[in-house]
Amino acid sequence: MPKEQFTAPTYKWFVAMKLANVVRLPAAIPYIHKKGSVIWVKMAEQPEVLNQISSALESIKLPKVQPKTISKSRSKNTNIMSAKETKEAMQSLLASKDILPDTKSRIPLSTTGKTFSDDYCTRDGLYHMKFASKEYRFESKSALLNTLRKLESAQWASFDSRGRRSWQCTFEWLKN
Repeated sequence: MPKEQFTAPTYKWFVAMKLANVVRLPAAIPYIHKKGSVIWVKMAEQPEVLNQISSALESIKLPKVQPKTISKSRSKNTNIMSAKETKEAMQSLLASKDILPDTKSRIPLSTTGKTFSDDYCTRDGLYHMKFASKEYRFESKSALLNTLRKLESAQWASFDSRGRRSWQCTFEWLKN
């Protein structure tokens, strides 16, 4: 993408994907692009297309890629942990910590005035928290809230309608 395009004042897509190990297929494979599919097309709904892609990939020698369990985020090289790794790390970290006074059955209010809510605090079904330079992902709202109630300096993520994340610092706890 040319720099002039994404730096233009009218440009509205602020999330980029860095592609690695890109493979060009021998020929284009036609598919049905449903109305309303702006970014992603669900190929599982088109099995004949998946079969054609699979056949094309079989004819190409692909390099072996090792999967990563912990990756680096774009900002400040923060470690991002999966939901399973989060559960294990939090169990050992929080074993000796009690819930902070006046936080039980309450929800956090951030310094920017946002309250913790299902409406914008989850992305891909996971809740995000940052503590001690690590990003943790939780599978449930209650697991994240119980963790926040034991840590004074943890931050939680909120997401806007475009999926962009912003970190929220808890300012006070409100009655649920």
